Order: sequence, then structure tokens, then C-alpha cells
Amino acid sequence: MIWLNLLLFAVSFIVTALLQPTPDIENARQQNLNPDSFPKASESDPIPFVLGTVRQRAPNTIWYGDYSTRAITKRVKVGLFKKKTIIVGYEYFLAFDLAVALGEGVTLDFIELDYNEVVTGPFSGV
Repeated sequence: MIWLNLLLFAVSFIVTALLQPTPDIENARQQNLNPDSFPKASESDPIPFVLGTVRQRAPNTIWYGDYSTRAITKRVKVGLFKKKTIIVGYEYFLAFDLAVALGEGVTLDFIELDYNEVVTGPFSGV
């Protein structure tokens, strides 16, 4: 008699797990590049003449483009026997051209975004 009760419990547990509705998980939304809010150089913007070491807060952006994104996905368990792939975020890629400074032998050591070094030099231009 106990084996019949255990079998009925196991069958009802599996049927309940299979009939359970899957939760509606919303994917992350992709941000678009807004050209109006992107900093751009104008003809009246000065290009600094550097003598020594300097930290620039906002160099002139001459060109930007090649904007692309890549989805970051994660496999999430939504039921006892079910898994679903969802988008948890995006990686953004952007190329840009900067007018940093004028001067003899000027080199760029690094570019920092939000206190993280993203490009390490030294680079020198013409």
C-alpha cells in the first residue's frame, strides 16, 4: 500500500512540474546611439598646446562610428525540466577619432573611462 502512495506522489509531482506555466522573463533592451548627445568637435573648439604632462577631461571628438552591439545571454532554469535562454545585457562597441593635443613629441599614455583604463599606450601622432 505504501508503494502505491509513493508512486502516486511521484507521478503527481512530475505532472505538476510539467504543467506549471513558465514565467514571463523580459529580455534586456538594447540602447541606441543618440547622435545629438555624443560630444563633437566644432571649428571654434581649441586644441590644447601641451608642454609637460597633462590630464585632459574632454578631448575633441572628430569622428565616431562603427557602432555595434553584442547580446550577453544566460541560460536560466524556469521549471523543473525546462531552461530558457534570456538576454541579460549588451556589450557596446564604438570607434572614435580624438584630437588630443598639439605640441612637439606629444604622446598619449592611456585612455580612461569611469576610472578604468581601456586603452594603454604610449601612442604618438603626426
